[in-house]
This record gives sequence, structure tokens and C-alpha cells, in this order.
Amino acid sequence: MPTPKPSASNAAKTIKANVAKSKAEISKGFKDEFITLQRDVKNSLFGWVSRFQKFRDIVKNNYELGRMHLGLGNMKDAQLRFKFVLWLDPLHVDATYYLGVVYLSKGDKKQAADYFRRALKMRPSFEEAKYLLSVAAGKPVSGDSMPTRMPLTLATELFDGLAYDYTQQQIGMMKYEGHTQLDNTLRSCIVPGRIDHVILELGCGTGLCGPGVRDFASHLTGIDLSQKMLEEAVLLQDNNDKKIYDALIKREAVEFLKDSQNSSYDVVMSAGMFSYIGDLEAVFTESARVLKGGGFFAFTADHMEGEGYRFVPAEARFSYSKPYLEALAANCGLKELRVKDHPVYANYPAWICVFQK
Repeated sequence: MPTPKPSASNAAKTIKANVAKSKAEISKGFKDEFITLQRDVKNSLFGWVSRFQKFRDIVKNNYELGRMHLGLGNMKDAQLRFKFVLWLDPLHVDATYYLGVVYLSKGDKKQAADYFRRALKMRPSFEEAKYLLSVAAGKPVSGDSMPTRMPLTLATELFDGLAYDYTQQQIGMMKYEGHTQLDNTLRSCIVPGRIDHVILELGCGTGLCGPGVRDFASHLTGIDLSQKMLEEAVLLQDNNDKKIYDALIKREAVEFLKDSQNSSYDVVMSAGMFSYIGDLEAVFTESARVLKGGGFFAFTADHMEGEGYRFVPAEARFSYSKPYLEALAANCGLKELRVKDHPVYANYPAWICVFQK
């Protein structure tokens, strides 16, 4: 039997069905390809992010290891870590700065200055780098004046690192005697037998001055930037197992003074702190304000001849002239009782001063 010819309508239906099927297959193909592409892109991005995070972790971990070795005095290991960080990330400004610190600690001032300059190029407002560049280079930075004080973060890091054996180093090895000179000079100015002085010590450190004034203090407060220093000072006791300091507070000195009430203290004293401050106007002004009438402002200050004060790069300290100190005191209504020149280290002269309100 002959095969019947398909009708036009049946052919049209068949063509339409085939077209629809083809569209569905094409659509599914595109969809499958898109899903595959999406998965591949996602996996690729995830892999890239994962690799980037691992890279960041390597940089961070080595930087932190460098800081740890620096704090422990392991300069060779610290140098290795910071150089590895810079190999991975040449624009890591903090690693650049701390590599300068390593070289400065090793006595290589030329290399130190180079890294401090690199850090300043990346971060022009980097005060710590600018200060240490002045120390390393021994001259003004890019035409700027010398520093007017040690940056607070740098001072905190410095004395936190020195705290553990600071007293032993200062007295046992370096033969420091600024604290005894100041205590004795202050004692010569107070009313004999009076034991009720309220005393504030600025930059108390590990508490070198405290034992020498405890017997004529009814209350002794110590202020310092370094928590590690204060942790040593809090351990001090007299012969009766009484703590030397009644209060120990972690604060910047001028900030603490500004928050203190007028006429709060019989004595404001400081041994060694001015070596890291520079401009003393605010310290004098606020100390005079918080002193009671007849109270004493007693301190040591590195010695210089001439006028004003200056930064001494070789020592990373500030020195002061006698006229500068006397003028500040006079402007604050303080009269001179004692200003004597006496070494606080062997062959390192300082002013031992007591002024009275």
C-alpha cells in the first residue's frame, strides 16, 4: 500500500515542534554553558581571593615576627623578617621604618637614614620616622627644624622595651644618680620634719625617685607613658612592706596636669623626663597651676650653655640652657631656690633645679 502524503498542516506542526525542540536544546545548552562559566569564574575568583589572603597573611605574620624579634633585641632575625616583608611588598611603610630602626640599633646610621627617608616618602606625616631620621642624620630633615619632642608612640615603645631591667641598667651599669641628686636637693628645700606633702612625680618610670621622697610624702602619685615601667614601679615597697607609690597612672604628663585641679600638690617633680620633651612651656605652666602656694617644682634637665634649648641627635635627647629654664619659671610665678650643675651620669652634666610657687 502506498504511503500517504503528509498534509501541509501536519508538516507545519512537525516543523514547529522541531523548531521548539531546537530552541529548548539551544536554551538548555546556553544555560548549561552559563552555569559552567559562572562556576568556573566563581572558583577562579575564590582561588584568587584565597591566594591573595594567603599572601596578606604571609606579609602580616612576617611583619609581626619582625616586631617581636626587634622587641627581644634579636636584630639579625628582625632584619631578616622586615627584608622579607619588603621583598613581598616593597611599599610596606611600617616594615621600611622598622628596618631603619634595626639599622639604627646596630649603629649603621647611614642605612638607617636611607630607610627612614623611604618611609617618609611613602608617608610624609610619619613623625617617628622624621624624629629618628634626625637622630641618624644628625641634622634637620629636608630643611625642617629639629624635633621639638620625642613622638609619644616612640617614647612608649622605647621605655616599654627598657622596663624589665631598667633600674639595674641605669644604676648598676650606667651609674645614674639624677634621682638621688634631685631627691636630696628637694629635701634641702622643704620644712624639716614636715611629712604631709602631696607629691606628683611626672615620668616616674620604674620608680627611682619614689623611695627617696616617701618619708616626707602623705600621698605619692606617679605618672608615666609606659605601662611596663609602671608594672615595675608598683612592686616597690618600703621597709614596712608598704607600697612606695599610692597611685600609679598611665598618662601623658601634660594631659594629666591639664586634667588636674588648681593647687592640688605640694610638690611636682620629674627626673629625666625633660630629656625627651623639648619645649617645656606647657609643663612649666601646668605644673605651676596645680601647685599649692609655697609648693615646689623640682626637676632635672640636660645641661647646655647659651640660650634656649636644642635637640642633640647623638644622644637623641634635649638639652636646656639655664636662662631658658629661669625665664619659663619666672613667667609662671615660680622663684628660684636651687639651680645647680651636676652630672647625672659620668661626664654627663645636668641642671638639678627646685623652684617654689
